[in-house]
Amino acid sequence: MIKNVVFLVLLLPFASFSAEALLRMGGTLKVSAPEFDLTGRLYTAGWKKSVSGIGFVSPDAQGNCPFELKAGDQIKVSCTVTVKQVDADSIHATYRMTPEFDMTLNALFAGFRLPVDKMDGARWKTDTKEGVFPAEYGSSSVFSGRVRRLEVNLALPHTGLLILTFDEPTPVLIQDDRKWGNTFSFRLGNNGEKKYAAGVPFKVAFSLAFSIKESSQLKPMQATISEYNYSAPGMFRGVGGILTGAMGALQDWSALWRFTYSHSLDRMFDGNGAIGYFDLASDPLAQATERASICLFLRGDLSPAQQKVVINLPAAEVSVLKDQVTRVSPDWSWLAWSAQVGTRASGEQPVNSRVLDFKDAYAPEAGSLLSVYTNGVCP
Repeated sequence: MIKNVVFLVLLLPFASFSAEALLRMGGTLKVSAPEFDLTGRLYTAGWKKSVSGIGFVSPDAQGNCPFELKAGDQIKVSCTVTVKQVDADSIHATYRMTPEFDMTLNALFAGFRLPVDKMDGARWKTDTKEGVFPAEYGSSSVFSGRVRRLEVNLALPHTGLLILTFDEPTPVLIQDDRKWGNTFSFRLGNNGEKKYAAGVPFKVAFSLAFSIKESSQLKPMQATISEYNYSAPGMFRGVGGILTGAMGALQDWSALWRFTYSHSLDRMFDGNGAIGYFDLASDPLAQATERASICLFLRGDLSPAQQKVVINLPAAEVSVLKDQVTRVSPDWSWLAWSAQVGTRASGEQPVNSRVLDFKDAYAPEAGSLLSVYTNGVCP
């Protein structure tokens, strides 16, 4: 049972920034972290109609994808988006939008939206200005200007830095959509009434990168459980999958291995015979609790705990740890049901975590200090 992990992959088949992305028909670049769709769009004169890209041709091997923006017989824009890998950390996208007729539009741009509930505490920054995404709706315009660079710095638990670097100074609008919906929208291109000549292309070109901050993991290595089971005929084995799946999900572990599905190939699929100590194949209750683990951990029905507490071990002191700590886990192991917990041996301090020196972590009063994460309730 191996949990989905975010790799440095951009499908099509670019290898790039710390997210998964897919260029699809219609010129849509679908990004997974943070999750958004980057599309070509237009607004007709007077803001009467909003149009997104449509198309029925798949991207070619060079990362070119044609699409169309159409709003009636006289509003038709032929478009192509080209996406290429720049380096190990970024991709480059070019949107070319060519009107087929003379027309007046209120906006012509490439854009995306981010949900309000993922922007709490997030910040934005351009070449000359910076600010915080407002917690409450005040004005629809958050920022408007011509820029070479735009950064969106997401806060916990969606931590990361989204960076757009434009080939040339480009009009950018950040809009609070809560008057109409529950998003912040980002328009990269012309915003405001403008006349466009037939056959004259309008281009928006930029590189895009997203870096996930260290706070996404407590430890520098992935955490796995190589073997777990609540063996038969134990009366509490029915909660084994629920407890293990829930703990794995809350702690954001990477993989869980059940020992074992069957010791015999012959009994792997028939399910006949007496219930054994460890085999799931012949134990209906164990199979049911395994499905609970799949739902909680693998499918993601239970999200990782947002709070993080880490015992920091300075590298120079790891060798003397056995002389100063007499037990593996501290007295507050119950905190694992409310926060991600772990130990780190490093000369650097972990970020966005409650950091405890190992001496303080094993002190008798540590549990009462950490009860703040459980609303003051602890064993």
